[in-house]
Amino acid sequence: MERRYFGIFELSMKEHVGSLEGEVSIERIIEKVKQVRDKAISNVLKDDKLHGFLELHYDVLEISAIRVEFLKRDLRELRDTSLDLVHYSSVIKQLKENAISVMDENHPLILGELKKIFGKIRG
Repeated sequence: MERRYFGIFELSMKEHVGSLEGEVSIERIIEKVKQVRDKAISNVLKDDKLHGFLELHYDVLEISAIRVEFLKRDLRELRDTSLDLVHYSSVIKQLKENAISVMDENHPLILGELKKIFGKIRG
C-alpha cells in the first residue's frame, strides 16, 4: 500500500465508504465520515502531532502546557460530539452519489474543524 505524508498525518489507509454490492445508506456514510474525523482528532491529540500541527499551520514553536491541555480538552469534546451534518453535507453527498469513494484524514472539512479549535490559541 502506498504511504503518503500530508501535513502531520502519515496515511497508510483510506476509508472506503462505497460498496460493490449496492447502495450504501446515508447512516453508514455518516458513520464512516465520523470514524475518519475521529481518527484524525485522535492522531492530533498525540503531543508530537499536536505540536507539528501548530508549527505547520500557525508557526507556533512553543506553547504552554496549560494551553496544550485546553486544546486537548476541546479536541476530545469535538471527537465526542456527533458529526455536523451541515458542515459535512458536501462530502456525504459525494460519497452517496459515488462521486468519490474514499475520504482520508486530511480532507479539507476535517482540517477546517481542527483549525477552528486551534484558532483559539491566537485569542
